[in-house]
Amino acid sequence: MGQNRRDGEVVIGRIGYQRPGELAELWDDDANDFRETRLVDGLTSPFALNLENFALVFQLRSGRIKHTSFTGAFQALLNHASGDTLWRVRPIVQGVDWERWEGAVTRVRHIEFKLERPNPNYHGRGQVERIIEGANARLARLVLDADPADPDGIDITDALVRESIEHAIGDYGTVKAIGDIRTDEGIQESVWRSDIEGSPIETRVPVDPETREANPEALRDELPQSGPDLLDQELRDEFVAPPPADTDDDE
Repeated sequence: MGQNRRDGEVVIGRIGYQRPGELAELWDDDANDFRETRLVDGLTSPFALNLENFALVFQLRSGRIKHTSFTGAFQALLNHASGDTLWRVRPIVQGVDWERWEGAVTRVRHIEFKLERPNPNYHGRGQVERIIEGANARLARLVLDADPADPDGIDITDALVRESIEHAIGDYGTVKAIGDIRTDEGIQESVWRSDIEGSPIETRVPVDPETREANPEALRDELPQSGPDLLDQELRDEFVAPPPADTDDDE
């Protein structure tokens, strides 16, 4: 957790990571020669947090800081600071079923499936059955990536793809799909996940042209301003209220 500041009921700051990067051969004046040096890799993600309703807005960093990597790291930092597993961080989701999402995107460029052996049967999904039973597997993982130069993307009408979607959505696995959606600002990425039956809410804000970091005030402006009713009662009970003092349940 980097430096942060509080402005009324909003905390603005950033979190990040630092880890050993690639090896490089750099010039050493003292040795008058090149020396192999381990570079340092690191990146930060600015955030704005509303303390009234616990809504959190943060910056995605393409290919390096994604929804789950940020929320997982932020949750871990909160729990480390509190000394207990009191906190959970999860995305606010635009609820949309697969059919509506599929119809909204112009191109699907990535799909990953986790397909489990069903109980009691495959309900006519012969290709999925052949993959799992043919390999005598408990579950199968299938990843499909479209050719970047192909404007059509992945053919989601393909029999195996359709069967895999039906199988996973039918409680025997999970699906994560990434597609392109046309907006007033151009083509943007859209993610759909079966475990949350929707797509995390995303928007675009100004960034610093040199650091490429999002403007903190712009992030603040994206915070939902409603009170605790932003979360329905079930979510408040599960993700906001701390567990009772006499419980041994860590979930």
